[in-house]
Amino acid sequence: MSSYGGTINSYITYTNSQNGWSSYGAGLFRQSSYQKGRGNRTYTGCAQFDSSGIKNTYKTYYPTSASITLSGREAIGSHSSARTAILAVGNGYYGGGQPSRITASSYTVNGGSGFSTTISIPTSWIDTFCSQSNPCIILGDYSQGPDYLGFTGVTLNINWAIRYTACSAPTSLSLSETRGKPDTSLTLSWSGAKAGTQNSINGYDIQCSENGEGWWDYGSVSTSSTSGSYTVYFHATRGGNRRWRVRTKGSAGSSYYSGWSSASAYCYANRLPSLSTCSASQTILPSGSSSISTKLTLAGSDSDGQSVSFWWGTKSDHSDEKQVSNNSSVTVSAGTYYCYPWDGIEYGSAKTITFKANTKPSISAITATGTKDTSKNTTYPFAKSLSLRLTSNKSHNLSYTWEYKKATTSAGLSSASWISLSTDAKPTINFSSLIDETYYYTILQKPLKH
Repeated sequence: MSSYGGTINSYITYTNSQNGWSSYGAGLFRQSSYQKGRGNRTYTGCAQFDSSGIKNTYKTYYPTSASITLSGREAIGSHSSARTAILAVGNGYYGGGQPSRITASSYTVNGGSGFSTTISIPTSWIDTFCSQSNPCIILGDYSQGPDYLGFTGVTLNINWAIRYTACSAPTSLSLSETRGKPDTSLTLSWSGAKAGTQNSINGYDIQCSENGEGWWDYGSVSTSSTSGSYTVYFHATRGGNRRWRVRTKGSAGSSYYSGWSSASAYCYANRLPSLSTCSASQTILPSGSSSISTKLTLAGSDSDGQSVSFWWGTKSDHSDEKQVSNNSSVTVSAGTYYCYPWDGIEYGSAKTITFKANTKPSISAITATGTKDTSKNTTYPFAKSLSLRLTSNKSHNLSYTWEYKKATTSAGLSSASWISLSTDAKPTINFSSLIDETYYYTILQKPLKH
């Protein structure tokens, strides 16, 4: 308990308005009323205390109980019997005008000269006392009614308990990533927390909610800082989400922790992109070529709504990949190529395209039927019809055309131009109308596409 002795005086009120502080009443705390001369005189006591000291204590502590001790009752009036004291919290100071009464109540004072009486008062009076600019305790009510009482001493007694206030929760939460691979780590950060009165920060609690369900305890951090961070993890299931919140812990105990932060942080476990279309305009290389240029047709999507790009290369470990796009042209050699969709976080499943070198078809057998020139009575070995048997690269499913050359000498065939004979790959070709006995001929089958 803290006890504060009061400096006391009495304010006198006259009916003829000659009011002021009593020189005779200095050192006396009294309430009384009597007639003097042509007017009635009323005494109202005023006690002043170390208000600055009390207010400073009030900042850190709060009152659990309070009382006023009235000591040295004067042998005036009916002092041998109990009387009613009117006490109030007031605002005013000795030497100024009449102090104002803020809150008041009546209490019984025991009789007997020199006796002391301790009166319990509400703790709210201390709250009111500390809110005034010039607080004081007043005895009496500036009227003719109160019983005649006087005291030589006034003590204000206050039992204090340390004043705690709760900490404040962080005002800002953030995550190092908002979307990532399932069950991988990321960093949760927060700031803006505040300590309470007599309640320093000593840590934080973290809670998690999955897919909009209830909150559960995730972890704790010990620190005195107003900000912090903690390692958390994405949901283990693709498409799953987690939300985080934080509260501030204080040295005054769990009753004075902050509430959970209204701010929260949110993250998703990434879903893989998909590649729905992957094809090339040409997959067969001419037998004499080491590479060709081909156009890619690509299409993909992402369930999370992220942008999808495409990556192309000959190795499944992505070590030689390059970015491509739909309708882009690429140069390829014989072999298998991989195309992966990428959503900025992960690759989806690849599709492959295999490019092969063409095998030239060859004519494995050719026979020709001759005809007799009756005018010369001889047979000339020029072809009237041909029966062909071919060896070709059937796996490529190519279409073929027949072509021929003719020249007046066998040596001249090498420089002669090919002439289209047919686009139909029949094994038997009849071209008797083309044959001229003065020419040499050669036959070729070739694919329409290389």
